[in-house]
Amino acid sequence: MAASSIDAFVVIYDDPETTSNLRQKTRANVSLAYENFVQDNIRVLSPNANANSDIEGLLFVPDYPDGSPCINQTSQYIPQNATRQGDLPAVESMFMAIAPWTTPTSPDCVLSLLEAVRNSVKGFIFYIPNSPPGAPPPMNDPVWGLGDGGSWKSKYKFPVYAIAQPDGQAIMDQLGQYSGVLTGIPNGTALLDEYKPGHNAKMYAVVTLTNATSLPSLWAFLLIVLGIVLFMIGVTSGIMHLYQRRRRNALRRRIVNGEVDLEKLGIKRLTVPQEAINMLPTFVYSPSEKDLLDRPRDHVTALSDFPIKESDTETTDSDKIAPPPPSTTLASPRLEEAPQPPPSSQPPTTIAPVIQQDQPSYAQPTCPICLDDFTPLQTTVRSLPCHHIYHPECIDAFLLRNSSLCPICKSKVLPKGYCPATITNAMVRRERQQRRNRDRIRRIRGEEAAAAIPVASLVEPNERSWGRGRLAVQGRMASFHRQFGRGAREGRSNAAAASPAVEMRNME
Repeated sequence: MAASSIDAFVVIYDDPETTSNLRQKTRANVSLAYENFVQDNIRVLSPNANANSDIEGLLFVPDYPDGSPCINQTSQYIPQNATRQGDLPAVESMFMAIAPWTTPTSPDCVLSLLEAVRNSVKGFIFYIPNSPPGAPPPMNDPVWGLGDGGSWKSKYKFPVYAIAQPDGQAIMDQLGQYSGVLTGIPNGTALLDEYKPGHNAKMYAVVTLTNATSLPSLWAFLLIVLGIVLFMIGVTSGIMHLYQRRRRNALRRRIVNGEVDLEKLGIKRLTVPQEAINMLPTFVYSPSEKDLLDRPRDHVTALSDFPIKESDTETTDSDKIAPPPPSTTLASPRLEEAPQPPPSSQPPTTIAPVIQQDQPSYAQPTCPICLDDFTPLQTTVRSLPCHHIYHPECIDAFLLRNSSLCPICKSKVLPKGYCPATITNAMVRRERQQRRNRDRIRRIRGEEAAAAIPVASLVEPNERSWGRGRLAVQGRMASFHRQFGRGAREGRSNAAAASPAVEMRNME
C-alpha cells in the first residue's frame, strides 16, 4: 500500500524495570523534543503491508553480523550511540528499522540488514547517503537492485520505504541523541518538569498509509469493470430488442395492409385457417355454352327435356327458363327445386342446357389437384379469390395443411388483414433483403421498366428462398395428386353409381 507520510518523533515511557505496560506511550512536547514529518519524496519499494491501518513502532538501527565489512563501510552514516534493537524493551513488539542503502557498492550489506530483521519489524525505512536532495529514484530504478532480479521484494513480508537523503540522515542523527534517560537528551531538564527522572526517551515512527477505500482494490476494480461491461451489454441488448420489435411491428403492419406476402416471397409457409376456408364460396359447376358444345357428349349433362305447349313451337328468348336467384346457387340444388311444367299431350321438345349466369363461367374443366373432370351441373366446386375452382375436399386440405397460395396462379387466398401470430427477426431480415434487391433492380432497369414487372418476378433468379418456395409448392401439388386423385375419383364414381335413379328422376 502507498505511504502518504512518515512522522518521526520522540516518545516518553516509564522505566521497563518499574512497569510492563509499555504500549501506553506519551508523545513528547514537540516544542521541547525532535519531530520530522515527511510528507513528500516517499517511495514504496516493497508494499507488503498486511494491515489496512498505519504502520508504527520504535525506531532502531539493525546490527550487522560480527566481523562484517559493512560495519566499517556504514560507520560514517550511523552514530555510535544510535538506538539498536538490544536497547529496546524486550516486551515491546512494534519496531521500525532504519538504515542507509549502500548499493551498488555493497548490495550484500543491505541483504544482511533485511535478513537480520526478517521476523521482528513492522517496516523498514532506507535512504541513499550522499544523494542529491529530492525524491528517491523510482521503484524500478537499477539502484534498488540487489542482484537477485527483485526477488527480495517478495521474500520479505514487511513493507520497505525510501525517503530523501536529508530526512533520512536527520532521523539517523536523532537516534543517537534520544536513546536513554531524560537527563542525557536535548532539553532533558525541561522535560523533567513534566516527566519523572526514571522515564526513557526513544524515537518513534508512524507510516500513514493511503486510505484503502479511496481507491478500489484490484478485485473491486475488476468488479466495477465487469459491472460496467454488463451494464453496457444490457443497454445495448435492450436497444437492439426495441429496434427489432419496432421493425417486426412495421412488417406486421405491412402484411396486414397487403403490401407483403410472406409465402409468395418464399419467407414463410402459411396455411389458411378453417374459418377462412369456410368463407370461400362453393357452387355447382356450370361451364359456358360453348364449352358444353365443344366437350364430348358423354361429358355434357343437359337439363331435362321440359315439355312446352303446342302453340309455342317457336322458341324465343322469353321462353327460356330464367336462372335461379343468386341466393339459391350456393346451395347446389342439382335441379331438385326446378319447377315441373304442367303435363301436356304434345310430344316434349328439348331446349338447350340452362347455364347459371349468376355464377362466373370457367374454361377449367378439371380439378388441378386430383386431375378429375368436373361434371357440369352436378359437381360442387369451391372458388378462390383468383376465380380458380377446385373440389372442396381437395382444395380445403391443401389450404389447411400445405399452402395459402392458389396452386395454379400462386395468388393469395388468405383474407385481407390476416397476419401470422409470430413475426420473427429472420422474417424481417429476409423481407428487408428482398426489398433491397427489388429496389436495386428498379434502379438498374429504370422506373418505367420496373413498373411493368410483377412483384414476384423482381426477386433475383438466384434467390434461394423463391426457388425453395416454388419447389415446395410443386412438391405439395404432386403429393396431393397422389393423395386425393384416385381416392376422389373412386369416391365420386361410387356416389354417381349409387344414385342413378335419383338423377333420372330429376331429369324427367
